[in-house]
Amino acid sequence: MLMKTDAVSDTKIETGWIPELDGLRALACVLVVIAHFNPWLGGYVSPVLQPIKFFSPGNLGVMLFFSLSSFLLTSVCLSEMGRAGALDVRTFLIRRAIRIWPLYFSIFAATVFFVSPHSPFPMGPGASTTDDQWSWVIKAVPAYALFVGNWVQQKISEIGIFWTICVEEQFYFALPFILPLIVRMRRQYLIVLVSIVATAAAVVYFPNPVFFEISQSYYQTTTYMSTFCFGAVAAIMFRRGAGRSLLKGWRVGGVAIAATLVVVAFFPSFWWPPYGASAAILYNIVPALLMLIVYCIATNSGSSRLRFLRSEFVRSIGMLSYGIYLTHVLSHRFANLEVDLLHISGVRPAAVYHVLLVQYFSFAVLLASIANGAIEGPFLKLRARLIPGKTSSAIDFKWHLQWKPFAIASGLVTAACLAALSLVRSI
Repeated sequence: MLMKTDAVSDTKIETGWIPELDGLRALACVLVVIAHFNPWLGGYVSPVLQPIKFFSPGNLGVMLFFSLSSFLLTSVCLSEMGRAGALDVRTFLIRRAIRIWPLYFSIFAATVFFVSPHSPFPMGPGASTTDDQWSWVIKAVPAYALFVGNWVQQKISEIGIFWTICVEEQFYFALPFILPLIVRMRRQYLIVLVSIVATAAAVVYFPNPVFFEISQSYYQTTTYMSTFCFGAVAAIMFRRGAGRSLLKGWRVGGVAIAATLVVVAFFPSFWWPPYGASAAILYNIVPALLMLIVYCIATNSGSSRLRFLRSEFVRSIGMLSYGIYLTHVLSHRFANLEVDLLHISGVRPAAVYHVLLVQYFSFAVLLASIANGAIEGPFLKLRARLIPGKTSSAIDFKWHLQWKPFAIASGLVTAACLAALSLVRSI
């Protein structure tokens, strides 16, 4: 029987739709977008973004994405299992495929086209389009098409950011088979111990090639076993009402946020090789802290302190986060191309940098909005017709995104920034 609290309704427990978590997804998206912004401006360092980049926002944002996905998708599966008595694996996988594949393959194909040296579009400075990089792209395309691109050795390229979708897709495939077994286990804590040990072993030992060479630990799915496991455990606890009294309020959540910032501040390079015992420990500690943050926000849903996360604008960015993530590297290429064509790399670098930053994000929002209207929306409507009567995924919650106003607004901001950059050049 579900326990009730003032902050969390039965509807939120059953559907997994907690509006503040969409705001948290927006935050994860912004962290990644900020981390990847590095325009070709002669080494200029922004006093605004540099303190944020000190905390490895991209790495943290990716792990937060994984934690949220695990929590939300596990919640959806548990809801169906509680309602129908069993999980319809086929339906779950079809729903995930219709949600993820259309936009993934569309943006992936567009990205490969634009990074090709044979593309009719000019290449901006810093673009990853050397012969060696393009050769790697050609070899990596089949792996990414099969959602195993995160296992191949990585090179700097715009398609590299798709590795996280590969990890997510592998999790989506495994979840409906593993979760029913976990729910029926008498000693469910064993799965947590197994995931912690597996993550630690993967971080330390997998980078050492034995029979074949694979990607470094940061990109490997096994490195995030505890991340996905902790997210699933949080969803199970949330449904059962475990720990609600402890996490209601902000004491534990505040400590978890502070501890996360301390860890990434004092150990900023633990994400990357060489990997040792400290990395193995921290790759388990950080997801545990993120689990507490996600659970605390879910438990305190409706609190006045979370008003910002559930605001309509922030939730909209959260809904667009998948498209923003996939398109932001194309937006960055456009920014670098402007720097090259307008010859402004050495002109007022502070002004140019921050105008480019605004344009970089607004153009990514523009592309994501168009993709939402042209690709995501139609396929989600198709999914609703093909699989009627199913509980909406927390990722596709029922509030309808008005993508046209977002496209118009972000398009106007992008145009204004372009005009400002042209003005900067003429001063």
